[in-house]
Amino acid sequence: LLALCISSGLVYWWATDDYAPSQSHEGVNAQVASVSLNDLDRSSPFLDTQETQSLPVVSLYRYLPGAYAGVLNSCDITRELAPRLRPIINELANKKFDDDFSSLVDDLRTEELKENPDAWAILGLLHEEHLVPDVEHTLKSNEIAFELYSDSSKEGSMIGNWLLARAYRNEFPHSRWLESNSALDDEIFEKLTSQEKWSHPTGFLLKQLYADTLTNEDLDEFDREVLLRQALEECDTWSTRTSLGSFLVSFYGVQSDQGMEGLALLESADDPLAQEILGDLYDKGQNIGITNQELIDYEKALSYYTNAARQGDPDAAIKAFHKLRNDPNYPVNDDLAKEMLELAVQLGNWDAFSWKALHLARGSFGYSKNISLAIQYTSHLEVFQRGDGSINGEDLATELEFMIQQLLLEDSISTTNLDATTALGENLIRILRDLGYSGRLASAE
Repeated sequence: LLALCISSGLVYWWATDDYAPSQSHEGVNAQVASVSLNDLDRSSPFLDTQETQSLPVVSLYRYLPGAYAGVLNSCDITRELAPRLRPIINELANKKFDDDFSSLVDDLRTEELKENPDAWAILGLLHEEHLVPDVEHTLKSNEIAFELYSDSSKEGSMIGNWLLARAYRNEFPHSRWLESNSALDDEIFEKLTSQEKWSHPTGFLLKQLYADTLTNEDLDEFDREVLLRQALEECDTWSTRTSLGSFLVSFYGVQSDQGMEGLALLESADDPLAQEILGDLYDKGQNIGITNQELIDYEKALSYYTNAARQGDPDAAIKAFHKLRNDPNYPVNDDLAKEMLELAVQLGNWDAFSWKALHLARGSFGYSKNISLAIQYTSHLEVFQRGDGSINGEDLATELEFMIQQLLLEDSISTTNLDATTALGENLIRILRDLGYSGRLASAE
């Protein structure tokens, strides 16, 4: 096997550092009920089902529904909502990312709310983060979320209008944007965030979204700052603080008065995204190409990363893992590193999947050796390419090459795992052929 591995020429790569069709709420429920096993994308079909686990198919930011519910409460947006919906949003605002949301889903589906466009919007937010048990960890959940946003907006919900604009801004769901008309999408986004809607209680959220699309080519950056300051003045919440703070730091640099104002806004926002940004600042002390050595504080950076991760930020979790494992400026703490890795895996970060697959294949870093699960985690990376596009074709090919090489070093391998390894190789060949990498393709074949 070793000779075969060497002769194969595999590269050893050490990984480090337009609206949707209108559909009633009842129609969406029927769609959920009709989901088949083929829609789930939960695991690789060639593995022993006793060895497989239900895995995320996109990166998940499950703290956002609760965080946004808090924004709706703090800025009097809920005052105009149906009385039955208000306590649901209150409860949602107190949820943590790893809580059970099933009772809230049931409440939003009751007879009283099933025809309420605002309730559709909130239910869509839960679908977006795969918090609805019927379709958890499926790409179908993303499609349902977009349909709920679209129908809610068309029925006059300004919450639905904002969430639909946010979906267009973030190109969600990824599968739709692969084949969409970008010019038409831009036109729809402009209508959803048009100035005549800024007078509504959700107007500050629309200003934020609109401001985030502005560049030097579109408008003077200072006009972007004006919009973000207006949004903060209209509703002082973590969302507006983080948006303005991030802009001030990135545009002016932390060494400026405006940058220090931005730093203070981020520190007071107390949300995972702001904490992740702060972790980056204290880790690098750098913005707009200027290094502020006095700002570097690795202890603070690690604290911000881990706090954000424990509140449900997968990006902060994987950053903390890498700092603890690969950066000499950070302490060696394998227990904390493994906690961060598991959080990142739980929340669908593909890089975390890669590292866990490696440790499962080797039986290292406190993981028991499990070739079947190692193969499952590696083969599952392709789902992220379809799900949210977080991994590109080149990185995917590299990950498959690496795992195949690792498996070829095994003294023995079961028939099931050999078939699974062959399937990895077939996927690798297809990806390399699509990329046009003739050299690596020959080796893979």
